[in-house]
Amino acid sequence: MTNTRSTVFFVSIVVSLVFAWFFVWPSLQGIDAAKKAIELEREDVAFLEETRAEVHRAASFFSSLGPNERELIELAAPSFKDEINAVVVLDRIARENGLSVEDIRTGNSPVAEGEILRKISVTVIAEGSYSSVKAFILRAENSLRIFDVERVIINSNDEEAENPGLLSVEILGNVYFTETGN
Repeated sequence: MTNTRSTVFFVSIVVSLVFAWFFVWPSLQGIDAAKKAIELEREDVAFLEETRAEVHRAASFFSSLGPNERELIELAAPSFKDEINAVVVLDRIARENGLSVEDIRTGNSPVAEGEILRKISVTVIAEGSYSSVKAFILRAENSLRIFDVERVIINSNDEEAENPGLLSVEILGNVYFTETGN
């Protein structure tokens, strides 16, 4: 009888464990998953609140700008795609700094959805002295119109060149404009 009692006890323990394994354990796992989801949601809400605060700070900054500051921003990154104006400005800066411009090419750069600031890739192909190239890059990067130089390719083949001592350069960069949805 003791043997039967211990067998019944053992079987009831096993049945209880099986019951817990199939019915209680998944519920506990679901509760843990729900807690993790709640924590992720709290982190997302905190991030969104931080982003909203940044947007409000930026909006208050831009709303506090006067007409002169707004005009400067429009010069730096116009509210329309103005490739022709960018080419004219870069051509003028190149010629004023002693470069002989052979070509200026523009192209569209990929844009992530929702971005406001867009860029136009620009390649300036010119010929000039080292000091002319250096002066052009400094002046172009410091002009009111934003121009970022990404890469400069210099070719100096004095034997093959029409004008020995001059550098043939390709200056690759970007100009920017804003996309306001208007």
